[in-house]
Amino acid sequence: MQNLRFGWKPVPAWGRGMRALGDWPLVIVVHLNDQRNGVYAVATYIKGDITCRVFTDRAERNAATDEIAAEHRRLTSEGPFDLPPEGKPLLTQHTDLSIWDRYLAEKDQLSEPKEENQ
Repeated sequence: MQNLRFGWKPVPAWGRGMRALGDWPLVIVVHLNDQRNGVYAVATYIKGDITCRVFTDRAERNAATDEIAAEHRRLTSEGPFDLPPEGKPLLTQHTDLSIWDRYLAEKDQLSEPKEENQ
């Protein structure tokens, strides 16, 4: 985790109730919030393989994270037990975070970088 570049932050928990996301150190999920450039990304590290998806909208990135979380939970049988099968739409309770959970999850994300002369 110490090798993450500027702006990337680990996402150890996701979803309502902040369920664990990944299986550290074998499966790690990280987010990038670059508000200045309008870039939001999610990357996964799975046993040495890295996949990165980039979005111009935070909601789209969060929806991708919902799918990553659902896939992880299906593969590990960690529930929730009403999780739809792959290819079916996720239920509301399996998507995104509540406003309070989102605040807690993102408060450690870097804000917009400051100008060098500030």
